[in-house]
Amino acid sequence: ESGRQDLVDLVIGADGINSSVSKLLNIEDEIAPIYSGANIFYGKIPNPDGHEYLRGHPIFTEGSVTNGPGTGEFIVFHTGAEDNKTFIWANTYASNSPPPKREDWSEGNFHELKDILLKYPTSHPIHKFAELTGESDLLHFGLYYRHPA
Repeated sequence: ESGRQDLVDLVIGADGINSSVSKLLNIEDEIAPIYSGANIFYGKIPNPDGHEYLRGHPIFTEGSVTNGPGTGEFIVFHTGAEDNKTFIWANTYASNSPPPKREDWSEGNFHELKDILLKYPTSHPIHKFAELTGESDLLHFGLYYRHPA
């Protein structure tokens, strides 16, 4: 937008399958996305300091990233500035197909999450995270990649 131009040897676009970087480099249409065989639930909990469970849990201190076993990969971390903190949790799982695409992200996500939650012991923190996540703050989508040209 500023008109600034830089000459670089490498660009890493780690901004998802609908990458802005890919579009800028005109590779969006050249290489079809390939489903990876994995899906993800991605939850956001705004204002984590307002929740005693998040504030007091020793392994979820600010600045830490926790990754652990589950039905796939399970990861949690804090993000955002002091006045706009968000707690992020995510769980990937293997699947033969991606979940259906929706216009409304919140439609059906919690119903589908219940199948994943059943695979975790009730003592696992993912249950509390799901409880603290609002319907519009839970995303569920397939993970894709592109082979380099």
